[in-house]
Amino acid sequence: MRRDKPFVSVNLGAIPRELAAAELFGARKGAFTGAVRDQTGFFQAAHEGALFLDEVGEAPAEVQVMLLCVLESV
Repeated sequence: MRRDKPFVSVNLGAIPRELAAAELFGARKGAFTGAVRDQTGFFQAAHEGALFLDEVGEAPAEVQVMLLCVLESV
């Protein structure tokens, strides 16, 4: 059942453009300056659960394009 799965809520308007890819999709240690460990992204954290994307219209255009690419690929 879904109630036993994760529910991840993300305010996209609060994520800086420079960190958006790492925050949404995760990053490996050393992938960019300051990445001192592997980071789980929001999509992976919500696996088999629900991902609520809030304030999509407030997100930088680059972030909206990333999301569009993800949605078009499913």
